[in-house]
Amino acid sequence: MRLALWGPHARLGLVTILTTFIVDQAVKTWLLFSFVIGQRGRVEITPFFDLVLAWNPGVSYGLFQQDTIEGQWLLAGFST
Repeated sequence: MRLALWGPHARLGLVTILTTFIVDQAVKTWLLFSFVIGQRGRVEITPFFDLVLAWNPGVSYGLFQQDTIEGQWLLAGFST
């Protein structure tokens, strides 16, 4: 069985990925600089959903956090 990376719906998939990435980055930029979420603290949206600013200096879910530039380069080296 051969894996098909390009097919009839590949263009739709690429447009979806690119649109999602752009919207995600635009919302994050707006929250940081226009909404200024860092100064607001916890923002309650619904009784079960809050927005909270959190920085993740590590990899997925904050594992292997590195606060120094050397540690960040070490993680970058392992990721390639």
